[in-house]
Amino acid sequence: MAGEAVKSKASYGGALPSVFKVGLINFMAGSALTAGAAVAGKSYAAGFAAGYFIGFLNLLWLLSIVRKSAGMNTEKVIKYFALRYYARFLITAGLIVFLVSRKFFAKPWTPVMGITVSIFIAVGALIILAKEELK
Repeated sequence: MAGEAVKSKASYGGALPSVFKVGLINFMAGSALTAGAAVAGKSYAAGFAAGYFIGFLNLLWLLSIVRKSAGMNTEKVIKYFALRYYARFLITAGLIVFLVSRKFFAKPWTPVMGITVSIFIAVGALIILAKEELK
């Protein structure tokens, strides 16, 4: 029964407002936190913003994968999701390693901090929005 509800929502994009809210919350929090990091210094802000942006794109990519896989049968979902999950992970990790190894930022931990905070804010927003939808 839950599968039918997911399929019907996926067919007309019923989950889009929640995805938009999560993206908006994440963007607003990232802007505010980057401004806060700018107080500490330009190098902190640049690294944090780069990591946060990578985390934000990672979130959007993950949500698009989930949305596209919602209407598929089980066998297709496993193959579709697994391939894209590992590709997304490898590209994200590779990008962070590249940025840190090329010393684009004075502090190598700032992009890692940015991506971590982006993921935590996205998970928190998704939990809050899921609780609201259950009411």
